[in-house]
Amino acid sequence: MQAACRGMDTEHFYPVSLVSTDGQAQAAEAKAICWACPVRRPCLRNALDIERREPESRVHGIRGGYLPSERIVLMRRWAR
Repeated sequence: MQAACRGMDTEHFYPVSLVSTDGQAQAAEAKAICWACPVRRPCLRNALDIERREPESRVHGIRGGYLPSERIVLMRRWAR
């Protein structure tokens, strides 16, 4: 299996701003790519494994179909 994002520009998954209309559209597009990806779950698991050891301020980009803020919520739940 191959990731749907393989070969794509990684900047597509790192919106500059999630507040702007353009940033929200970019994030929605990236999330749609992730949610259709056959390796979404392993990708998300990998992101959570790495990021749970990092300060929350270092969690960036869309990974496994989740925004940084969404992954932080998952990590907090996981830590309980």
